[in-house]
Amino acid sequence: MPAHREFLQERFASGLFVVSGRRVPWTGGVIVAQGRREDVEAAVADDPFTRAGVADTEIVEFEPLFGAIPPSADSSS
Repeated sequence: MPAHREFLQERFASGLFVVSGRRVPWTGGVIVAQGRREDVEAAVADDPFTRAGVADTEIVEFEPLFGAIPPSADSSS
């Protein structure tokens, strides 16, 4: 778990990840990311949980209808 938390902190610091947390009930987690899909895919592949084979991942793109996530400094979309 420490390696996964360090991984998350690095991605939050870069601006790629916006918010994360546990699912309720605790059957896994959710991460909201912003930026290019290729960057998100690379981050998911680099997640220690993914590399260890203990997490199944799915990237779901969506268009926000309400609310806003401020763009990151390096966002190209």
